[in-house]
Amino acid sequence: MIDALWSLGFKLLFIVAIYLVPVFIAHSRKLEKRTTLTIINIFLGWTFIVWVACIAWAIWGKTSKKLLAEPVA
Repeated sequence: MIDALWSLGFKLLFIVAIYLVPVFIAHSRKLEKRTTLTIINIFLGWTFIVWVACIAWAIWGKTSKKLLAEPVA
């Protein structure tokens, strides 16, 4: 019984991690609209089309200007 619960827990954790891949990509790239992407992914990502669109947005979206380093004098 315990093994079945652990197995179910790991499967759910894996599914949630896959579901949130666009969010992880957006936050690691410091996208300008990462909060918007996160909200859209959480509420509409269950539709495969929106999930794929979120991944595309996370990969090719505009990153924040703060990513660029200032030159040192």
